[in-house]
Amino acid sequence: MNNEQTVKRGIAKWGAFNSVVDGTNLILELEQERKHFTPPEFDEEVIINNENKLKKALATKSVINITYYINNETHNIKGVITKLDSIKKEIVLTNHQTISFYQIIKIT
Repeated sequence: MNNEQTVKRGIAKWGAFNSVVDGTNLILELEQERKHFTPPEFDEEVIINNENKLKKALATKSVINITYYINNETHNIKGVITKLDSIKKEIVLTNHQTISFYQIIKIT
């Protein structure tokens, strides 16, 4: 049984007590806390390594997977880089989404 099924089963199991304490909201709050992400502190070497990977992907027009964070949550995006700005430390993907080098956690 996966985690989502366990949560749903737990909601159904404790549904009778919702009149006393709203467990559904409590479970949703707990799920939000699990998604909360504290961004790592990157040193310049990590930023330079990521920039080199991004430059290579731009030159070869390769599809890349980027794991990044925004608003204390991690996100994954797949795309092709259309613009890389080394001064602003930003990339722009084909869907016009801009991501800062400092938000990037992993590039594959």
